[in-house]
Amino acid sequence: MERGEAAVFPGTAANSVEHGATAAVPGAATPNAPSINALDDLHPPILAAGGVSLGVEAEILTLAVAQAVRGQGLGGAL
Repeated sequence: MERGEAAVFPGTAANSVEHGATAAVPGAATPNAPSINALDDLHPPILAAGGVSLGVEAEILTLAVAQAVRGQGLGGAL
């Protein structure tokens, strides 16, 4: 093995690529693949605004739901 040459072991992905197979490269973009955040890309940062009344003593006002807190529940957003 020469200096700077990577070691290739039988049955590894690198060896298979040399023989015509293709291997996924971590971090490489796949052409025409949808973004993992495709749904998030369609929406602006503020998703909703409004209010819900639960009675005189309890009223929940939703001013804005940011993408960063979506999925954390009400407690996580506060």
